[in-house]
Amino acid sequence: METTAQKSGFFSRLFSWKTLRIGLIVIAALVTLLVALVTEENWRARRDWEKYKAAQEAKGEHFDMDSFIPKLPPPDQNFAMTPFLAPLQDYKMVDGQVQWNDSNALSRMKAVGVERSNDHQNEWPSPGDWRRGEFCDLVKWQTYYRDNTNSPGNPRQQAPAIDVLLALRKFDPVFSELQTASERPYAVFPFYHDLQLNTERFSECKRLVRLISLRATAELEANQSAEALKDVKVCLTLSKLFQHEPLLISQLVRISMIEVSIQPIWEGLARHRWTDEQLQDLQIALAEIQPLDDYPFVMRGERAFGNGVMEQYRAGHLPGNISFGPLGKFINKAILYHNQVALNRLMEGFGLPAVDVTEHRVFPERCDVNVISSIISKRNPYNFLAWMSVAAYVKVPTRFARVQTSVDLATVATALERYRLAHGDYPESLSPLSPAFGKLPNDVISGQPLKYRRTQEGQFILYSIGWDGTDDGGKVAAKPSGAADLEKEKGDWVWQYPSK
Repeated sequence: METTAQKSGFFSRLFSWKTLRIGLIVIAALVTLLVALVTEENWRARRDWEKYKAAQEAKGEHFDMDSFIPKLPPPDQNFAMTPFLAPLQDYKMVDGQVQWNDSNALSRMKAVGVERSNDHQNEWPSPGDWRRGEFCDLVKWQTYYRDNTNSPGNPRQQAPAIDVLLALRKFDPVFSELQTASERPYAVFPFYHDLQLNTERFSECKRLVRLISLRATAELEANQSAEALKDVKVCLTLSKLFQHEPLLISQLVRISMIEVSIQPIWEGLARHRWTDEQLQDLQIALAEIQPLDDYPFVMRGERAFGNGVMEQYRAGHLPGNISFGPLGKFINKAILYHNQVALNRLMEGFGLPAVDVTEHRVFPERCDVNVISSIISKRNPYNFLAWMSVAAYVKVPTRFARVQTSVDLATVATALERYRLAHGDYPESLSPLSPAFGKLPNDVISGQPLKYRRTQEGQFILYSIGWDGTDDGGKVAAKPSGAADLEKEKGDWVWQYPSK
């Protein structure tokens, strides 16, 4: 049995200076070894990234944001510089927040739009959905404006289109300015690439397009097709403001604006309100809206933006120069470098090959999750950021394919209407349309001509086979209930008119 003296001797030796010195030496050695291992791993990871980057740059790729910044045209040739839109460019970012230099001008801009009633009980009516064959319900818009106490004079009840136009009349000076400015050859917003985004300009431009599209629809119903054409052109020009911005968020806003702009085109075709001359003008305007052509530029720009964010992370900052503080010293740079390589490989092997601009094609099979797994392997700390990005990136080719198909369907539909005006009926097939009534695009999914057939009601169905790559006979596409993000929607992308 241990005596008290023996215990005391043991503790004395355990906590002696000699033992403590040995312990400190061991701890210091372990810390030194750990630092050496981390330093070496950081060096290896950085070397791997720089090696990958150099190999890609040798192929002509660019990884810096400066290579993707759009050049600004002269102000007098730039639609974006018209006085009404200019305030959207006059701001600075402070800690991620927008500070407008002319808040009064911005307030005037916000005053132009679809109003909500004071009691907030009247919801905005539907603007219609051409993709599902739904007209804009001008009767509901008429009721909305009559009940909206913010609309001066409460329009007297008459034809719905006339009442809607009367309610929008107070914005005529703005509409006139935008119509005049839309004749300028360029539409480019300045792009600030300090990794801080002013998203408010997106909402303002989307709101303008919704309002002007509504006005164009009312003008068509009121047999004012010439004015409606001017407004459609303004909508399409507004969408061009984001065409040259190398970020996905800008392009998704642009896509939304294009889809809204097509609504009055569809309504005018369904009601036979466009003249042949106006249809030719629409074909020219649509030919200038080719979002698929911009896909490679946008994806490369998004890649450069992501690399800039990673550089900030490694420097211990969030985008916008918001510091991580003391935690920035403990960021594992090796993990960030490895994830950066994985993200770039994802863009190289999946994002870019999904689209072939020269063939006017999008390839859904290249967007399969198994293809992605083969590029960045199973989930691990060195690729977790890439896997987090998959859900967002995998939808991008779909969005571009869908909006390009919308433009292509509208283009062919205008040619069909021109044929009907010339011959009194729609053709039995698409063959007679080209070249007399314009060049016909192929289906971006199949690479074959778009599907077309006449109906017994004297109408037609025009469609793409859609993302699932299966001809469903013109059944409007819908995502299966409860479907995962990577599951393909079922059905076709259809252009058709309601039965008379």
